[in-house]
Amino acid sequence: MDGTSNTVNGAANGEGLGVNNKQDLLTAIERAEVISSHLNEKLQLDDHESQLKWLQEHVLWGPNTEDITLTSNTNELGPRKLFYYGHLVKSKSGKHLFVFLFNDFLLLTESMCAWHDAQKKLFDARCHEPYLTQYRQPMLITDVQAFNSSSGVLGLDNHISFEYRLKKYTLKADGAAKRKSWMSALKHAISDYVEMVGKRERIVGCPDGRGLIKIEVLHAENVAILSDNKDASLLSPYVKITLGDQTLKTPGAKEGEGGEKPSWHYPGQLVFCDLEKETMWIALYIKRKFAPDEYVCAKEFPLTCLPASGGKVSKEQDFDLGDGQGTVKLKVLVSKFQS
Repeated sequence: MDGTSNTVNGAANGEGLGVNNKQDLLTAIERAEVISSHLNEKLQLDDHESQLKWLQEHVLWGPNTEDITLTSNTNELGPRKLFYYGHLVKSKSGKHLFVFLFNDFLLLTESMCAWHDAQKKLFDARCHEPYLTQYRQPMLITDVQAFNSSSGVLGLDNHISFEYRLKKYTLKADGAAKRKSWMSALKHAISDYVEMVGKRERIVGCPDGRGLIKIEVLHAENVAILSDNKDASLLSPYVKITLGDQTLKTPGAKEGEGGEKPSWHYPGQLVFCDLEKETMWIALYIKRKFAPDEYVCAKEFPLTCLPASGGKVSKEQDFDLGDGQGTVKLKVLVSKFQS
């Protein structure tokens, strides 16, 4: 056996082989490593997707939560990823929670059975019934602030502390090592979100612009919104105006101000290079939290259709988006740069 083992090891090192044979062996080893790496990545992706599907089937969502499909894309970050998960305990009440950190939101759940039994069932394919219930509304990562340490307050090293929309949460992890992993994952998710969204929000203007369009997006009328059979007044539509590489985007309409006549009164400005040739797109979307925004309609308009205001007074103008989709009302002021 020793002789056979030495022979194999020698072959792997290229001993006793010709130059060509040695090179062929090294090439084969490199290819095998690449294939192995691809297989590992595929297995990780499959495992990740199965976890998302499992959670979708085993979590009971709250009645006031926007419909969430965990396997769908996020609103701004592409495919949804599960960064970290585990058992945490509320410091004051002692309530046991199972917390899931995705790349776009943080989900706090509680179990319908004893927590130690629930922990054993987590991602178990033999478990077919939902047994986790939503404990709080999902927390958008963009509004989560993780604190470096809570030990100075509590005198303990296994507590994590974070704030969401001015409300503080303190949870106890299963030991200092788990706490460290949770804090690292939280900060990683927050920094990734800021970096990705920051890249997308860069606006490139026209360097040799010849004029300025000052716009105030006022409101829309007769908007045909059909979405999930929910009350349209609870939806949050917004307008996106694009001119070349520039984008003007309103916030989503406030709750109760959506529906068929959403209101914004949002100001902005765009630079144009050639008023006679350029066009702008006016689009209407529904703002989503946990899925890509829902496209409603859009239409292209030549800049020549803008009111000739002489650079002094803003004028209101309706922009019909066509096919009975609705009309967007803008207040527009076009002015040319001085030579």
